[in-house]
Amino acid sequence: MKIAVYGKGGIGKSTISSNISIYMAKANKSVLQIGCDPKHDSTLLLLKNDLEPILNVITQKENYDKNDLYVVGKYGIDCVEIGGPAPGVGCAGRGIIKGLEVLNEFHIMDKKYDLVLYDVLGDVVCGGFFEPVKKDRVQEIYIVSSGEFNSLFAANNICKGYLNCRLYDKNVKIAGIIGNYRNIPNESNIVSEFCKRVNLPLIAEIQRDNDIEKNTSKGIPFVEASPNSDSTKQIEKICNTIEKLDKPFLIPTPLNLNELRTIILKYED
Repeated sequence: MKIAVYGKGGIGKSTISSNISIYMAKANKSVLQIGCDPKHDSTLLLLKNDLEPILNVITQKENYDKNDLYVVGKYGIDCVEIGGPAPGVGCAGRGIIKGLEVLNEFHIMDKKYDLVLYDVLGDVVCGGFFEPVKKDRVQEIYIVSSGEFNSLFAANNICKGYLNCRLYDKNVKIAGIIGNYRNIPNESNIVSEFCKRVNLPLIAEIQRDNDIEKNTSKGIPFVEASPNSDSTKQIEKICNTIEKLDKPFLIPTPLNLNELRTIILKYED
């Protein structure tokens, strides 16, 4: 299965992606995680050291080969970081396009992985950030969101981007929303209402947990630190959804700005 995880910057995509990868790898699945963000921080929980992004390798190293483009992390997870241009120069979207071209050139994804996971920044919805969805690279999209307005706004825009990307590949499914909560009032109700309005299922709800934050800052994924926690059970739900092959083909119905604001106002204290 090839999936892309989208969502607003800072919403917890990389934490959730890494925990998905570890959960799958611990179940003896072969996994490749690809960070598609200029910050190149997707795989931090999977590695002991920072991973040199592909765009740095190809611009700073005269002779490079396949082994310079990825490293093997925890539980045998193959890890890739595409990276991006320095702040203020270049285009991050074009950087993602170039990075994926290099991966194809060196046949990194020729290996038959059980899971290929693209962790993609969702604030910027230019064509480059939707490149993983094009050209048969992805089968399903998962959107991470809290109940905060800006997070839902980004999720709504990702739905719009998905509809536009169907011009390239009509076979890509949008699987649904992963709630990653910030402990705001009525958050579950807000996200549930949003999912209903945009015609997407709420796949899992991960509650804010200070222990998760502490362990994440130490580089410890919560599926390792708290294997019996509700958060780990939610990751299990996500992984079970990923492995289902008969999911319905859903077409999202993005909201306009007033409709989005109405959801937030409805559940204000």
